[in-house]
Amino acid sequence: MPTVESQPSPLLPWVRPLAVAMWVGAVLARTQSTGAGQELHTPGAQVFFDALAFCALSLSCVEVWLAKPRWLRLGLPLGACVAVAILLLAEGAAAPDPDLGWRTAVSWCAAAALGLSAALLSAHGPEARWLGAVLIASVALGACSGLYQYFVEFPELQRQLEAEGIPELALYEADFQQGLKERIYATAATGPWLLPNMLAAAVAMVFPLGVVFAISQRRWRRGAAVGVCVLLVAALLATKSKGGILAWAASLGAFALLYPRWRHLRPRLLAGVGAIGAGVALVGGGLFLRARETHGVGLSLTVRLEYWQSGWAMWTDAPWLGHGLNAFRALYPAYKLPSAEETKHAHNGVVQLLVEVGLIGVLILAAGAALWAWRAARRAPPGELTQGSGPRGAVVGGLFVGALALLAGGDALSLSLEFPLTLLGIGALAWALAEGEAIPAERWRAGVAAGIVGFLADSLTNFGLHQAGCLVTVLVLAGLTRAGGAALEEGEPAPSEPPAWLGATAAGLASVVALACVFGAQPLLLADSAREEARALHMQGAEHAAAGRSTLARESLREAREAYDAAIEADPDFVDGYRERASVCRALGDLPAAVADLERAVELVPIAAAPHNELGHALLESGDEARALAAFDAALERYPGHPQFLLDAAEARAASRDPVVNASAADYAQRALAASEATRLQLRKLTANQRARAEALLEE
Repeated sequence: MPTVESQPSPLLPWVRPLAVAMWVGAVLARTQSTGAGQELHTPGAQVFFDALAFCALSLSCVEVWLAKPRWLRLGLPLGACVAVAILLLAEGAAAPDPDLGWRTAVSWCAAAALGLSAALLSAHGPEARWLGAVLIASVALGACSGLYQYFVEFPELQRQLEAEGIPELALYEADFQQGLKERIYATAATGPWLLPNMLAAAVAMVFPLGVVFAISQRRWRRGAAVGVCVLLVAALLATKSKGGILAWAASLGAFALLYPRWRHLRPRLLAGVGAIGAGVALVGGGLFLRARETHGVGLSLTVRLEYWQSGWAMWTDAPWLGHGLNAFRALYPAYKLPSAEETKHAHNGVVQLLVEVGLIGVLILAAGAALWAWRAARRAPPGELTQGSGPRGAVVGGLFVGALALLAGGDALSLSLEFPLTLLGIGALAWALAEGEAIPAERWRAGVAAGIVGFLADSLTNFGLHQAGCLVTVLVLAGLTRAGGAALEEGEPAPSEPPAWLGATAAGLASVVALACVFGAQPLLLADSAREEARALHMQGAEHAAAGRSTLARESLREAREAYDAAIEADPDFVDGYRERASVCRALGDLPAAVADLERAVELVPIAAAPHNELGHALLESGDEARALAAFDAALERYPGHPQFLLDAAEARAASRDPVVNASAADYAQRALAASEATRLQLRKLTANQRARAEALLEE
């Protein structure tokens, strides 16, 4: 009997636009906010944005369940996604900082959810074009923001820093303050991506797809696409990122090799790309050998080799299962070379993954990626991706979703006066790119695959895996590899419909995770808000104290403490909340409370060195010398080459009444001076006053 073609559900015209709108909102939330800033300072926003991604996946699965496309086979891709999710959650639980570990696991799963959603929604040509256009437009508007910073904002901030300073910087830790100052003085475009190399990586990923639109469009739409490509190149150059420029060149080379009309030239193109790559390697190697410590290629390679050497040592200590997600930043101080700079990432995706998930985890992730690539390449999509205005309203709705998400959870660095204009620009640019002439499917796939190659090339020297916007971008490109569905081979029978229970199960699981993230994000968002208020009050109290207004200082500090109380009540596992409240308590003279907070911080993340050192200071002020010395020693076990920690330990021993302990002060002072001399990072060197104090201990 002939099979009866099932009729689409009447709910489908409602569910599909909702899925597209939620997807657009989730992508904008990730690409228009500083992912690293959220990870460090506003974790509630991170979880909230993850909830949007899972909502998008849930609606996409419902759309597939209702549409019942015969071309779609969900079994293997979903099985691979579940295996990867289990791996990430297990590694997150094993992380040295469990709170950061589980948030990282959820964030990576959310990025994969957006990629899978893109694969499900892009079964139709118009939706695929709109999704790709939104991604390009978001990066392009971020590039506009970066160019504005390069030519206008950073020069003004430099003048402000040299004149009276920027009070808002006091809201952050010293290392983060220094990073922001270096970013300002470097005058390199960053946009909403926090760091120049992340913006450069995003440009390298979307540029080939922008070229696809430019080649395929006509008249003014082609002009718009060409303008986007020019804008992306200008922003890339303004980032001054050497690795990003190499990644962009790699993506262009891959596009040339994959471009269907140049198929007959592939042997020559491959030889040319290989020759160029060998030339770049020879020049880079020559510059490295000639001037390893000179700012530029030599120093860039030197510091990365030091990071990789430390990462290799970490991996050999746990080669099979790794140390847990985001473990590199926690373990790095203990493995850091004396001259090496500070870092939170290995600047190499393979090294970072080996450290954090081990060889077994890397093999699982590689198998999942290979399975996805095999399924994407096994069946060629239809001849072309046609245009259509159907998703237009859904994209407009997605812009509103993204705006509300950023206003509700965006960290301070993501919001500006240009914010509404940015969203309008994204919508207009996406419309200009998405509608127009049909795009040949092979050309589309070449652009998408070349963007993925750009990410892989960038990952050899950077850390896009740990920047939410970059990770989302590459996984969305992976999802778009199957845009338009899959055509049947000649003589192949039509596949059966996917079982209804599979789509329903996938939608149900994604819905449960989305609801868990939504409810879990609520207290974290409250904690984010309370911490921002507390930090502002803390800074205000410090300013009053510096000006001699002791009464106003105490009042501001008491209010800051109350705000920290609220933040810790809402998010009791965020270690920095305890450290910051302890600082306020010390300023107020409540040393027992400060000691209790720092002991809790040490309990939450025992491997972190800074809480131990801060606990040593609080205990020393409390008169508990023995425990203070033990805390200083614990800090040095975790960060043996920190000059300031060594000086703190030396001064604590010099003040001891125990002659044996007192006699060891000179050794610690000598180590502090040696560590300060060895490090090339100015932030870690002892100041002139600190050097004088260390030398005085040696003379005594």
